[in-house]
Amino acid sequence: MVSEQKPMSDYERKRRDLEQLNASKAELAGAISRQIDWLLDMEAGGMLRTADDMAAEPFGIAEASARARQPLGYDPAIDHEGKAAPEQVGWYALGHLIEHEPEKGRDVWQAIKQAARHELATGVRAADALEAPGEGRTPYRRAQYLAIIDALNEDLHPRGALEGLMIQRMAAVYEQCLIWQQLSIRRMEEDTWQGERDKRRALDNMRPAERERYEQDYGWLPPRLTQAEAVQQAAVMADRFERAFLRLVRAFRDYRRMFASLIVAGGQVNIADGPQQVNIDARTDTKPRGKKRAGKGASTTVE
Repeated sequence: MVSEQKPMSDYERKRRDLEQLNASKAELAGAISRQIDWLLDMEAGGMLRTADDMAAEPFGIAEASARARQPLGYDPAIDHEGKAAPEQVGWYALGHLIEHEPEKGRDVWQAIKQAARHELATGVRAADALEAPGEGRTPYRRAQYLAIIDALNEDLHPRGALEGLMIQRMAAVYEQCLIWQQLSIRRMEEDTWQGERDKRRALDNMRPAERERYEQDYGWLPPRLTQAEAVQQAAVMADRFERAFLRLVRAFRDYRRMFASLIVAGGQVNIADGPQQVNIDARTDTKPRGKKRAGKGASTTVE
């Protein structure tokens, strides 16, 4: 018999968060060590103190360690506008809080974990991984991806974290399929590849000195695919992500089948759990009975 797992309580989740933080001691200690090395490099380069201070008082590892471990003069979890910003907290700042204000450091770490859980549950984490830096990060572009997640959630009704993550993966693959399909059409219709091809032909006909002078004036032209190769690549990538999407849909369907609920219209069900067998007769009551051989008619055995 498959027993239903109870959701994790708030106390258990916080305890696990602290265990994960305790296991990250290497990152916390490494951040302090890197800060000490940075201070020593700044001192050696004369960028930390004046020449008179350097001559009057030596500055070694002990001094750099004391300065690196001084309490922070700001709250690392709050941005310049006074808003919570747990994603901006680094290991160095978190280590300072744990050393000087352990309770606050614990609260900041749990706030970081809560923000990360919320980002994962809403699909923002997956959307961030799909977006290109710069102009590709637009609100509408993110809303397009989240709309796919919303549509799949409304249709499939995920049960638990695993199915939710599978739906996010399905949405990400479908989004990539659309992107490459759009790129395939664009490459077939645009003539910019033709212009780049003509430019390359002109460069190939130049003498080495002329080519070098041209690259200095206009920059180096990296190697590119031909027009046919570029169109073929986009079509192949679109087909690849489409097949990946269908593969994920089948995996989701198989997972549902594996853990689907058993519905019996009538008769007797024999459920074997190890050496013990429990008989449930749907026509009378649902109380466990002793071991009994299944009779004729509507009788089903589940092991």
